[in-house]
Amino acid sequence: MDIEGCQKLADGRYRLNLDARIYSREAIVKTAYLFTNNCHINFHSYSDKTAMIDFSPKNQEGCLKTILQDFLNELLDQQLRVYIHNETKNINEMIVREAFAPLESVDVKEPNGRKL
Repeated sequence: MDIEGCQKLADGRYRLNLDARIYSREAIVKTAYLFTNNCHINFHSYSDKTAMIDFSPKNQEGCLKTILQDFLNELLDQQLRVYIHNETKNINEMIVREAFAPLESVDVKEPNGRKL
């Protein structure tokens, strides 16, 4: 297989070595979850420098090379989402706070008339 950082293991699984300095744990886990329909995924190890993930296809007819290439593309997308979230979380929190500020003066009661 000619995917950088990927090796075939003796039992037929493939191990993907990712640079954990580039891809966050959050992005890796979210991406892995999206691929659980196609593969059995096992996190072999995770350190500050490297994440090793083992893949074995659920369906032998599927092309694991294509799945791994799609995984890497999705991983890039998920990492970008993490960056954008981190860069905009203060603005997002401010918008939510302002949107719900009028509700602070609303008197909310349970159906039995007690105040919540």
